[in-house]
Amino acid sequence: MAAKALHHKVKTAMEFRTLELKIQGVLVNHDGGRSGLLLNGQVYEEGEYVSDELMLRRVEEEQVWFVFRGLTLIRTL
Repeated sequence: MAAKALHHKVKTAMEFRTLELKIQGVLVNHDGGRSGLLLNGQVYEEGEYVSDELMLRRVEEEQVWFVFRGLTLIRTL
């Protein structure tokens, strides 16, 4: 079971790396509101779906957290 779960995580992470995610800018809201980013020419806020399988979870100054197929993954800026 553990090996199968690990295989799923590795496969998902590898597929995430192939996604064309061009992060063009970030806006971090320190006042408690939702942060956002400019991704592939579109604006997204935390909690919004970029596609059916990809959600923007969290935006920080140095990294962006996504949920892809149930797995949380990070892109460093």
